[in-house]
Amino acid sequence: MKKYLFLVLVFFSSITEVHAICERAWLTDIATSNLTLPKNIVVESRNYNGGEVIYSSGWPGSRPSSAQINNCGDNYVVGFYYMNPPQANGTPVGDMIFPTGLTGLGVRIYTMNQAGPYDYIRAIDNSFQPGDGRAGHKLNNPSYHLELVATGGPISSGILSFGSPIARVDFRESPGSTLGESSVGSQLTVSTSVITVKAMGCNVTGSPVNLPMGNIKLSDFDSNTKVGSASAALTLNCEPGTNVSLSVAAPQVTSGDTANNTVIALTNAGSPGVASNVGVQLGLQSSVYNTNSNGLPLNTPIALATSKRTRDGDGTDSVTGGAPASIPMTITATYYKTADPVGPGLANATGTLNFTYN
Repeated sequence: MKKYLFLVLVFFSSITEVHAICERAWLTDIATSNLTLPKNIVVESRNYNGGEVIYSSGWPGSRPSSAQINNCGDNYVVGFYYMNPPQANGTPVGDMIFPTGLTGLGVRIYTMNQAGPYDYIRAIDNSFQPGDGRAGHKLNNPSYHLELVATGGPISSGILSFGSPIARVDFRESPGSTLGESSVGSQLTVSTSVITVKAMGCNVTGSPVNLPMGNIKLSDFDSNTKVGSASAALTLNCEPGTNVSLSVAAPQVTSGDTANNTVIALTNAGSPGVASNVGVQLGLQSSVYNTNSNGLPLNTPIALATSKRTRDGDGTDSVTGGAPASIPMTITATYYKTADPVGPGLANATGTLNFTYN
């Protein structure tokens, strides 16, 4: 009887689809650049041109100094994006300038050494850019540079806040795919997340100023150079440290006793019905400037408060001197005899007090 031995061979196999996934090398850290931002920034009270750079950082190196990205597919993309609002969800308000929440001031961040086709300097713009098709990428000393930039017009005072990290570069197979932090190659952090922005400037309360002098007797000028008086109160409110100057724009008396060019000519001087040989002299009393018995020089800048401004190594602005927060002022007016005899008539005069500050 024949006997047969049957050997049954069973083969087990599986076929799986392997997906490329960009990721940072195992157990390595994100290459992180850190900036120490200034605590205070002083801006002028003026209309800035869009694109004027208010603050510019250096290019700090990263720790670790490199990052390795592996396993990228042929069609991977590189993301250059902000991490926090209002930059992350905002639209540019200038040339790669993103909003900060302060009127007139934006932020712009540049980066470089991000491997492959992105070793050159480019802006963070919340975009994903095509890669070069290679699977591996080494970021050597990736760096970031931050600028605060005027967007046009005046810059308001206020508190400028940034989240940290503020910006990142990561590698993905598509804009919608991510491994979280495992795909991040580099990032920018800030050690000072709150900046106080001070806009130097002032405003005046109490204007316009009317100084009614009433009726004056001609005989009062027989033995006096100055006759009559009137006064009004003004308050100059400033950002502390502001530079302030004053000028009086008015027509000057050009003949006789001009009291060192401090006497304002009467309106329509020399015309019939207008008083002659007399003008108006203004005075100022305040904690920052006092004319005493003299008059205010006309059409000449007068420094009321001057500050010294310095910027330290991290860009923080310091201000010493300058105007206090509030300056009460008293403006006085008196008639001033420029020659004898003083003739009767109307004796009105006008002038403009110009406060200039920055």
